[in-house]
Amino acid sequence: MIKKIDKILHALTACVSIITHISFLTIMVVICIDVLLRKVANTGIMGAYEIVQMVLSAGVFAGFAYCQSEHGHVHVTLLISHFPQKVRFLVFGLLSILSTAAAFYLSHAAMLAMKDQYAKLLKGAGATGVVGIPYWPFYLVEVICMFIFGVVLAWDTIKNFIAMGNREVAEEIQATWS
Repeated sequence: MIKKIDKILHALTACVSIITHISFLTIMVVICIDVLLRKVANTGIMGAYEIVQMVLSAGVFAGFAYCQSEHGHVHVTLLISHFPQKVRFLVFGLLSILSTAAAFYLSHAAMLAMKDQYAKLLKGAGATGVVGIPYWPFYLVEVICMFIFGVVLAWDTIKNFIAMGNREVAEEIQATWS
């Protein structure tokens, strides 16, 4: 069951990570074309900074969940690695609860910001100054990505508590700590 849920979450986060790949490819293309146009034609892409800023915001948040599913985030386990197994994973699980709560809170905060920006857009604001890119779709990407990140963190938290009494799960988790 644990392996099946891991597989499903990994597939989900891999799909979301495509946003990161597309975002950073877009940023590279926009910056390269902007620089090339500035050097060759003494002009640039109007609003290039705004485009990069908006796309970067989507790209960064989209990578969090995938990085977590790949165990790419840093875990400082120097102290708890010396604790007995039950205490080690109790502490790690309790700290994971904090991370999970923070991810869900950020998703909620982004949803509130998205609603606010959408309301501003309806009143004639809520978009970038030069090109007029609306802010709310980028907040929507953040909401979705941070929610998925929270789900992955929640699953990892559950696994940490399972590891308190399951040696196999404990060894699997500890293998990612090095």
